Amino acid sequence: MHNVAPAVQAARMVEAILGWREPAYLRHNMS
Repeated sequence: MHNVAPAVQAARMVEAILGWREPAYLRHNMS
């Protein structure tokens, strides 16, 4: 997999949508 960063972001987005974890951008905005 060449595009590692986009793939990680996509995985985190899917996890956030499924409710597995808080989206990173929300954590940054809240802090």
